[in-house]
Amino acid sequence: MSQGQRAQLCETFINGNYIKEALGILREYRCRISGGHLRKLCTDVILTRLFEQDDLLLKLAFSVFRQDQADSVILDYLCEHFNGTAGQMYQILMKSVSERVETYDLEERLLAQMLFSGETGQIDKVFSLYMKRKKPGELLVKAYFTMKSTEYFMRQIPAEDQVFAYLESMIGDTADKEKISTIYLLALTKYYAGLAVLSESQRELCQTIVDILVAEGIVLPHMKDLAGYVRVPEDILDKEMIQYIGQKDSRVDLQIRIRPQEEQFRSNDMKRVYQGIFVKQEVLFDGEVMEYRVFEQKGEDMVLMEEGSLTCSKKTESGEESRFHLLNQMSVCLNLKEEAGLRDAMEEYVRKNAVVEELFGLM
Repeated sequence: MSQGQRAQLCETFINGNYIKEALGILREYRCRISGGHLRKLCTDVILTRLFEQDDLLLKLAFSVFRQDQADSVILDYLCEHFNGTAGQMYQILMKSVSERVETYDLEERLLAQMLFSGETGQIDKVFSLYMKRKKPGELLVKAYFTMKSTEYFMRQIPAEDQVFAYLESMIGDTADKEKISTIYLLALTKYYAGLAVLSESQRELCQTIVDILVAEGIVLPHMKDLAGYVRVPEDILDKEMIQYIGQKDSRVDLQIRIRPQEEQFRSNDMKRVYQGIFVKQEVLFDGEVMEYRVFEQKGEDMVLMEEGSLTCSKKTESGEESRFHLLNQMSVCLNLKEEAGLRDAMEEYVRKNAVVEELFGLM
């Protein structure tokens, strides 16, 4: 018999409800039959076998689904047993949700596959369904928020508010905060640095996080923007910072020159503060411009990855001038011959020095 004849015979068996015989022909010869006949075959076999998993039946059922002819029985069967690409599983999930079909653990399987494979195009929607429709597993939830925190901080990919609400709740409820993943702390402080206002509870949590990061030697540029909300060490506020984010094993070379004093670039070390995050701190006075170029090793060559310039910031975000800024102000006033401003800056500097000596005497 030709393939066409076998297909015709198979469809005749299906019309006569000889489902076992029709499936036998398909299993042996893989002939093509019409979508309507294939849907009837799949539905009858699934119900007869009480949704027992069968590889051929899964392929046939998915073929019906791709022809947009799947009924609730076929969708139910695919949700329970089908494993394919993330895109295929996502299509089945969304169709089943819209048809109010039981999805079993499809959300969990798909979420785990997305996190493992890196195919994360629709992961936020899948995660939302996972949290609403199923009892979530702690490991998957943490893996999702770790991925979102990493994307937000390391790759500058925007994240939804639920990510930071989770981080606030998780960090706030953890007794030993020093054991919390550093990427959570970095992501939340960066988020806080971009807010116009922090609540009292957010300020308290932010202060705790900043203290932990500083104690671990992790000092980053966005922490200066938090000075309006929390206490940030003065030596951090006095310096300008260059930050470069590469790979975990990146080898970088920083070249800087401070204008107008320097004409030539000179090599400098960048401190690796966390995985692929490199930072350089430098003191700048008024009128100075630090130009920089960051090179990263790619194979045998050092490739220019980033360049730019920084100038001296005038004040802390809180509006209170540090002793360094007062020295800077004295220099400016001296150059401009502003005697009143110079006197005020000198008096304030002496006052701050006296306070420091009184509170922190030499041991």
